[in-house]
Amino acid sequence: MSGGQWNTTRERKALQREQREQEREQIRLEKRQLRDLRWAIERSTIEASDWQDLLALQSAHGREGPIQLWRELIPYWRDCQRINGG
Repeated sequence: MSGGQWNTTRERKALQREQREQEREQIRLEKRQLRDLRWAIERSTIEASDWQDLLALQSAHGREGPIQLWRELIPYWRDCQRINGG
């Protein structure tokens, strides 16, 4: 392998490593947003757009499956919103 190919391979691997780290950081941020929204929905009123974000993030990163989400969490969250004046 010539020196040019070695640099290209190293650069490609470095780029792939950087992309993987960016993807992991994006997932961390989304999970953080999910935790924040779950906290907020139980303690204050949230907007319709926050509901959409919450359901999308819950679908992508939530620990509960879809059945548990719709049978347990959604009714609980609606109760929380009603109690908080939402």
